[in-house]
Amino acid sequence: MFKIGVSKIDITPPVGLDLQGFVAREGCSVGVHSKLFAKALVIDYKGKINLIVNCDLLAVNEKLALDIKSKIEKECGIKKENIIIFATHTHSGPATVFLRKCGEPDPKYINSLKEKIATCVSSADKKKKEAVIGIGKGKVQIGINRREKKGKEMIIGENPTGPIDTELSVIKIDTTAGKPIALIVNYSCHPVILGPENRHISGDYPAFATDFIEKNTGVPALFITGASANINPISGVTNSFKEVERLGKKIALETLRIKDKIKTRPVNYFKTANYVLQLSAGFLSSKEIEKEKKAFAKEKTLETKAKSEWAKLAHKEISGKKNPPKINLELNALAVNDIVFSTFPVELFVEVGLNIKKKSKFPNTIIGCYANGCVGYVPTKKEYLKKGYEIEDSYKYFGIYPLAPGTGELLQKIALKLINNLK
Repeated sequence: MFKIGVSKIDITPPVGLDLQGFVAREGCSVGVHSKLFAKALVIDYKGKINLIVNCDLLAVNEKLALDIKSKIEKECGIKKENIIIFATHTHSGPATVFLRKCGEPDPKYINSLKEKIATCVSSADKKKKEAVIGIGKGKVQIGINRREKKGKEMIIGENPTGPIDTELSVIKIDTTAGKPIALIVNYSCHPVILGPENRHISGDYPAFATDFIEKNTGVPALFITGASANINPISGVTNSFKEVERLGKKIALETLRIKDKIKTRPVNYFKTANYVLQLSAGFLSSKEIEKEKKAFAKEKTLETKAKSEWAKLAHKEISGKKNPPKINLELNALAVNDIVFSTFPVELFVEVGLNIKKKSKFPNTIIGCYANGCVGYVPTKKEYLKKGYEIEDSYKYFGIYPLAPGTGELLQKIALKLINNLK
């Protein structure tokens, strides 16, 4: 027997807290563009309970994810290892993790977040009903590859010939009597329509899309952001609420179109797998450290201030002759009939996501990033050599060490092994 319970709860922070997503953003939040929500989907297959939590946040790190899981396990009895916590990755949500000079998490808000998510899960657990499931796919383009070659530099711009993933996957969950329970939407595009000038709390396009869907269906809709590390909205990074609505509505309308064509069926196959690996970090470069020191000496911007702080800490690491640390990563795979979820605690380049979909033995593969943590950008070896923000700069905000080259291929190999062993 397959049962599903779903619930949602408002996690909008008070105005006045720091937003997170851009080092160039100055000042705290000044208003609310859209409310933020956490949504819980409790899955009961023959007595084995799994849980998906979806939050309108930039990220949850490993510690915050573990804290939330532990609270859920204690209060709801769902085992930590059976819980996946996703963030939609909005860049206009409250600070929840460490990102150097990109907003400070508020302890009071973090505590309330844990409480609310646990409450939401408890509510969903009590609503479990026997369910059927189905999936449909469509196509919509609201994103463009952002890695643009400009002279000798790789910048964040527009690369119309670069790879993108236009596939929109919609999972429909109904009661056995045909009454809608929930929808899950999966798409690959960075939620950065609202840029650093924006100081209003917002879930960006995923929040507008799910709100539109919910108003037209009456059921909760969860948005799972796919492999979108190098994919930005076609609108560009703006300060336009109209663009949030325009592109969010494109996702919503395609979802509604697909939804009506999906045939649901009983669940006769359900399996899960996870793999925790210790990933080797890359080495620090003394040349890169000196470069950031010189940049800060010339121009004291928020960006150079953050990188200068990184340079001081990185210099201490090199002086102490420390070997690169190991980074814990958890990959998950969850299969329901002919659908499989493949999850990653990273910002995955779209090429990796496309490769996994292509090589998966399941006809319907959902790539879910920002799951149970977020340790940084993961490119392919080819893109690593081209350098640019994702490779050269981003890790300086996440911590001290870069991820080693080849990480993308390694995660792809492990994810496919997890997926294909479930088939």
